[in-house]
Amino acid sequence: MSTYVFGHTTPDSDSIVGAHSLSYLKNQ
Repeated sequence: MSTYVFGHTTPDSDSIVGAHSLSYLKNQ
């Protein structure tokens, strides 16, 4: 949940987290 709030505070970090999540899911 903290990541969600953090993403709202900094949209740039939010997109970085989103990209990282996609890469993680693809590697699974």
